[in-house]
Amino acid sequence: MNGVSCWPLVLYFLSAAAFAAGALRLGCGMRRGDAAILILVPLVFVGPALATGRTLSPIDRAYRIEPFATHRELLGGRPPSAGIYYDPFAMILPWRVAVRHAFALGEWPLWNPFSRAGEPLAGLAQSAPYAPVNLLALLVPIEDEAAFTAGLSLAIAGLGGFLALAAMGLSRRAALVGAVAWSSSNFLLFWHLWPVTPTLAFFPLVLFAATRLAREPTRGHAALLALAFTLILLTGHSESVAHAVVVAAVWAAAVLPWRQVRTSLDGLRPIGRAAGLALGAGVIALALSAFFLLPQFEAIGQSRELVHRRGKEDRAFHARPLGEALASLRAEVVPFVWGVTNDEVGKNPTYGSALSFPGRAFSGGLILALAVAGLAGLRRATVSLARERLAAAEGARRSEEACRTATARRRLAATGGALYLFGVLAGVGFRPIHELLARLPLFDLSLNSRLSFVAAFGLALLAAAAIDAWDRDDRPNTPATPAIPAITAGAAAALAGVAYLFWPDASAAGSDGSTYLLRTAWLVVPALLGAALLTVARRRELIVVLLLAAHLAERRAETGFLFHPQERRAFFPQVAPLDAVPEVPETGEPQRVVALRSALPPDMATHYGFEDPRGDNALTLRRLARLRNALDPTDPKDLKRSSWTLLRFNRADDPALDLFNVRYVLVPHPKGVPPWYRPIAQSADLALYENRHALPRAFLPREVIESSDAAALLARTSTIESFGETATIEPIGRKVATTVQGNAQGRLATQRRGLGFRIDAELSAPGWIVVSETHWRGWRATIEGRELPLAFADHAFVGIRAPAGRSRIDLVYRPQSFLWGLRISTATALLLLLAGGFALARRRRPLAGFEVARPTPIVKYFG
Repeated sequence: MNGVSCWPLVLYFLSAAAFAAGALRLGCGMRRGDAAILILVPLVFVGPALATGRTLSPIDRAYRIEPFATHRELLGGRPPSAGIYYDPFAMILPWRVAVRHAFALGEWPLWNPFSRAGEPLAGLAQSAPYAPVNLLALLVPIEDEAAFTAGLSLAIAGLGGFLALAAMGLSRRAALVGAVAWSSSNFLLFWHLWPVTPTLAFFPLVLFAATRLAREPTRGHAALLALAFTLILLTGHSESVAHAVVVAAVWAAAVLPWRQVRTSLDGLRPIGRAAGLALGAGVIALALSAFFLLPQFEAIGQSRELVHRRGKEDRAFHARPLGEALASLRAEVVPFVWGVTNDEVGKNPTYGSALSFPGRAFSGGLILALAVAGLAGLRRATVSLARERLAAAEGARRSEEACRTATARRRLAATGGALYLFGVLAGVGFRPIHELLARLPLFDLSLNSRLSFVAAFGLALLAAAAIDAWDRDDRPNTPATPAIPAITAGAAAALAGVAYLFWPDASAAGSDGSTYLLRTAWLVVPALLGAALLTVARRRELIVVLLLAAHLAERRAETGFLFHPQERRAFFPQVAPLDAVPEVPETGEPQRVVALRSALPPDMATHYGFEDPRGDNALTLRRLARLRNALDPTDPKDLKRSSWTLLRFNRADDPALDLFNVRYVLVPHPKGVPPWYRPIAQSADLALYENRHALPRAFLPREVIESSDAAALLARTSTIESFGETATIEPIGRKVATTVQGNAQGRLATQRRGLGFRIDAELSAPGWIVVSETHWRGWRATIEGRELPLAFADHAFVGIRAPAGRSRIDLVYRPQSFLWGLRISTATALLLLLAGGFALARRRRPLAGFEVARPTPIVKYFG
């Protein structure tokens, strides 16, 4: 492989095989060949990156900005990544680097020192440091992590999809087609670089476990549900977790044996047992994940975003006007109708911000045509049902069986259609649905347009239903099925006609005629080929393999621009003038690096081990937002954005640079640089300076204004010209009147200790130390184990009340929510181990009542 390491690809196969072994153990008719296909499918998308040693991370986004722009030759002229992939390159990738940094120090990944003057890491969730897939990814270089995690997540989605569909009574071949359709849907392929896809990859497993428990309420199935809950909770995207769990709960409730209640009250017992076991499984999963979840809840309570979303007049996020929402439905049939491809995805205003990727539920023309055939079974089954009921009334026994089968098929098609309709309407921003969801707990703070994943699963279910009808149409006692090949071919022809009708819209949006024709061919031809293959009655195993090959070829052609690998050598090499920043400062004290205006994208310094007080995240400390607004109210465009950083520095003489411990400043096109800036190095368009006015990470202000009035202190903070001279102090845990007094004098020496600090202090009297780390709840300052009083210094930073004389202060971020969560998780894990050991000692199976799931007859499941 030309010197390229094959280890990431080997680890992918080993990891996917381990998950596949678990899926095979769960049964449902899965064969090793099916598992092998589901493992190979993701390689259609991530294989080029894993096999060639290139990186799937969208690092080329950085090469539009200095200091990387002058080194674009490192990209080797490769196609650019999708323009919408800003978050994965500017946030998620640096967070993963920060997680690796924490683990390398032997610490819990609780604090990210590299971004926004420090912020929680695991507590802000989306770094997902404890997710099994991400833990496995630590075994490969960071350059390979994106391809590895995306591939493994898609493999898990496929394996889980097979289990869920097979458990519904669909044939093995139908479940395989549906699983591939789900794992290659636009929704999962688009979100593969976010935590969304890794989270929803476990949705079918949750669905499978929940429905098995609803049908057979045993402790073994409850344990399986607890495992599925735990896996999805650890994947880091709380919004997707809430969506997936609620949808699975509704589904499981629908398949409970309610009919037994009609005949006897004893029928309530299995329902009550299933509900109790499901509740217990949820409690166990929450307890096992408490060390990860509790810090999240604590961080959300301190965030600006919580206030912003709860304070919005329109609580239905992403709801859109009816005409605009209905117009967006076109992309679910012809996803390229907007003429938006590749680098322009996410930039074209034609389809609005609510549709990050046109056609979220779409999974290719072949799957859409099969879904139409599956939905057509609803009408045919209804007609067949009426006929068979009439025959059954005359005493025909075979007609009774056919009647039950027709009923099951009708409900199967109706279920898939309902899932698709609900998910698509939520995805396009249909206002009535969003307004309804905005009144429900959890959903009132969520971006509910992402419920379009439900439509992607519904589409896969409908396609699987069509294959199931085709796969069983030669069996006895089966009602006449729709002409699956004919309907599929008709749907393909209809797609061609719809694409022709939408051409004026695409042309107006800037689409090229030849490109549009080529994409239409990829939309229609695989569907026609699939219809032709379905006319062959024999060798159905081979037919299914050829169907999947045609589908994956189409999917690669349609979505390949989402998986453009970049050159490995371009993964943040040493470039001027960044290479001139001292790795170890002369003073030995921590220090920060910042770029003014648009230079050096925020968080890129993380790759070089530099701390940058800028940065992007989904959660912003409320106090930090207020402080930045007060110190620099002249930039409302950045300051009022709810989910982006509030820290941008545009002026070299900004006094906030001193407060934020910014020692080195990158200045584009330097003009009018303050005289206290010392030049260090320069490239073509960027100069590196040392800010000699920067305050140390921990410093002693000469004067402190102490008060418990936060608003008044913030107003005073906004007028401070020199933070080394004056600081505001808001003590925590006690009320004080406003006083202005001199502070203690002395010497401080600060060193990094893991993710915290060790401060050697020598003070003339008791006084306040200001540490320019953002004050999220969880900081603890101790001297030989004795805790010191803390305060909010300058509204958003850590203030420590230190004693007189010499002392060594240890400052660490250990929130009580994490400590209590760790105790709960550890105790729960130990209790489960003890229970399992006790069961083994008594020679009982540790998952009492668990049985390998066998395919449920479709009549039993949907009848």
